Amino acid sequence: MKYSKRSGRARRYGASLVVGVTLALSSNLPAHAAIGTVHLVRAGDSLGSIARKYNVPVSSVAAANGITNLNRVRIGTRLAIPSVANSAPAARAVTTGVHIVMAGENLGSIARKYAMTTKALAGANGIVDINHVRIGTRLNVAGAAPALVSPAPLAPPAAPAPPAARAPAALPTLPSQSSVKPSARGKLPSRLRTSPERMALMPVFDKWASADSIAPDLLKATCWMESGWRNDAVSSTGALGIGQLLPSTARYVSSTLIGQPSLDSRRPEDNIRMSARYLRYLINLNAGDERMALASYYQGYGSVQRIGVQADTVRYVDTIMALRPAFQ
Repeated sequence: MKYSKRSGRARRYGASLVVGVTLALSSNLPAHAAIGTVHLVRAGDSLGSIARKYNVPVSSVAAANGITNLNRVRIGTRLAIPSVANSAPAARAVTTGVHIVMAGENLGSIARKYAMTTKALAGANGIVDINHVRIGTRLNVAGAAPALVSPAPLAPPAAPAPPAARAPAALPTLPSQSSVKPSARGKLPSRLRTSPERMALMPVFDKWASADSIAPDLLKATCWMESGWRNDAVSSTGALGIGQLLPSTARYVSSTLIGQPSLDSRRPEDNIRMSARYLRYLINLNAGDERMALASYYQGYGSVQRIGVQADTVRYVDTIMALRPAFQ
């Protein structure tokens, strides 16, 4: 989540279920940050407003967190807030680079791809458990840190226009077709074919896709993108299981949408059932548009309405649409 899991969705980009808090913790932050406190970015925050809240320069907050674009900060991001005493005039220049985690990848394989150590990659992204990384997560894969440079004075970013001032037609939208080459029809991912435990979930997906009038291949591809159908998958923001549902989202879906608050996202069938119902809910909100429903699943419906579909959301949607033939 950089504007709003999520790494978003109602996780990444600030749906109403995401709650911001300030934590006096130093874990899961860039290793170079001189920390006074930690701020979890909430909807409506900007670097300027966060800096003013803690009475530190915007440039110090940006430098402490390796931020080069002052006009963008993702909701759900944990920012190191330097203490006033530690707000040094020099800042570390950052070499930017982003990698979106795909199915089948882990921190070790990603680190090797970019000639980094797993420890360095985890540290650069605030990852504590190096054995878990959520599919779709945007990882900072910047190279070795260059020498310290003295930054030019940075002005606070302009405050975003209120939602009423935005013309909906001006918001970025999803292209009608996927830009990713589709998978071969009916050729399931090899990691799925070789896992009897996960193959046993096929009829469960069919059952709840049918119950919510969703194409089974859409539900299966979405959950494969989210977790690889691993119910033990837990994101850095606490999203759980096969459909990567935040606890707050799971409570809303089970209690309000389904009417069975006893459902438990830690149980595979319950997780699939809630994921199916949540996806149906988003399809309805988006007037039947499956691609926009997927964008809302990833980025958050409120965020899509407020700031439009973001570039990494388009990639997420395209990847799922390309995966669908494999599950048909």
